[in-house]
Amino acid sequence: MLTVVVFIQCEKEYPNENWIPGGYWIDSRDGHSYATIPIGDQVWLAENMAYLPSVSNEENGSEDEGNESLAFYYVLGYDGTSVSAAKADSNYKKYGVLYNWNAALEACPNGWHLPSDDEWTELETYLGGSDTAGVIPGWQRYSRSEIKGNMGLESL
Repeated sequence: MLTVVVFIQCEKEYPNENWIPGGYWIDSRDGHSYATIPIGDQVWLAENMAYLPSVSNEENGSEDEGNESLAFYYVLGYDGTSVSAAKADSNYKKYGVLYNWNAALEACPNGWHLPSDDEWTELETYLGGSDTAGVIPGWQRYSRSEIKGNMGLESL
C-alpha cells in the first residue's frame, strides 16, 4: 500500500476571510478544525489532514492493477469500510488519514495545496538547512534519497 502523509501549505490568498495564520482553520467540508503555523513566508497545517469522505480497506488498494487513477483513503490499523467507525478509531484521532496520491489531491481543501519541492526546500532552508531542519536528538536521520528508496518513493 502506497500512502502519502500530507502536509499542506496555504496559498497566498487565505482560504477564508475569518481565518488568521497561526490560528485554527476549519474545513467547511467536514467541520474539522486544524491548527496552522506560519513559518517564514509560508503557512502550514500543524497537524495531519483528517478529511475522510470514504475509507478503503487493505483488500482493495491503489497498488492493484487498474486502480492507479482512483483515490484511496486509509486509517492506520483500520480494515473496514465504515467512515464513522474509522473516525472513532484512536489512530484516526491521533494520526489522521493516509492517502494515495489521488486521494491526497482530493483531500486538499480550497485555498490549500500540496507543497512543491521548492516549497519544501524553502521550509528546510528557513529552519536551518538539511543538517538541522527536523532533527530530533537521538533519532536516526536518513537522507532524502534513502527515504525515497526505502519507502518506494523514488518519484518524489
